Amino acid sequence: DKGSPLLFHSEELKESLQKELGDGFVVKLGMAYSEPFVGDSLKELAAAGVDDVLLVPMFPQYASSTTGSILANAYTVASESFCTP
Repeated sequence: DKGSPLLFHSEELKESLQKELGDGFVVKLGMAYSEPFVGDSLKELAAAGVDDVLLVPMFPQYASSTTGSILANAYTVASESFCTP
């Protein structure tokens, strides 16, 4: 059993995107309500010295209760983890 379909399909998507983009990019998975969390993934990127981050919410629709709340959380974590001159 692979576990949660959401998690293993998301991991497969992450791996495919990483393969497509190549070694010049770092692709991380971040989820809202289970590990790996968005904030943890952003902190890992900051610790690795990544300067540019592109967030791609994968919700099927835009709503402030989904996409908006994840972006708000990501912006908070980023403001604490990244030093932007």
